[in-house]
Amino acid sequence: MANLNVQVIDGNNLNVQVSRGLVGPAGPNAIGGFPININNASNYDALMLVSNEWINVNQLEIVDGGNF
Repeated sequence: MANLNVQVIDGNNLNVQVSRGLVGPAGPNAIGGFPININNASNYDALMLVSNEWINVNQLEIVDGGNF
């Protein structure tokens, strides 16, 4: 269950209605049968299949392999 923090700045009333349904079963932690191993995720990371697992790679580490 997640917490929700609301801050009213302009002084208007704010009505929030929250309803929660039943929690379903957990989904698989895999893509295409390969496990997902995300560490220190940051904006614009790429997801790559390396050594039979999906890992996040910082975009600055990605090169096209060309000469330019």
